[in-house]
Amino acid sequence: MTPARMSACGYVRDFLPCALAGRGAFEPCDELRQTLRRHIAQVDERITELAKSRSLLESILATM
Repeated sequence: MTPARMSACGYVRDFLPCALAGRGAFEPCDELRQTLRRHIAQVDERITELAKSRSLLESILATM
């Protein structure tokens, strides 16, 4: 299984309790909101890391 597919399975697993907790329709639960906020924070951290790497690469290229 690819990392992207494994990640997608994780997201589905996160959504299931909200969908199966005796509700007639999907309603986001607090646990899901927390999980999504955590994932957003992780993405933000990764974006920051990538921006720093990009800047460093641009600096190296500019000196060539």
